[in-house]
Amino acid sequence: MLADLEKNSLYYQCSSVTLSGVCRALADVYYAAVRAFGGSDETKRSSEDPLVLEYEEKLAVYNQLVEEARAQGLLPEGV
Repeated sequence: MLADLEKNSLYYQCSSVTLSGVCRALADVYYAAVRAFGGSDETKRSSEDPLVLEYEEKLAVYNQLVEEARAQGLLPEGV
């Protein structure tokens, strides 16, 4: 699956940055979003769809890591 290759590529890119955990979490958000909302059909997924729930979980993890990095002074506000 192309999204799997993209995720691996993003993880590789994250290995060279200081906040690799935040970077990897963002890669997870991207991957989950592609799985939940990508595709050729234009049907809207239910908020109860497992793929949408996975996306929301990954987004929550990412947001938490960003807040922790900001609290530690590793990321400026508004980024």
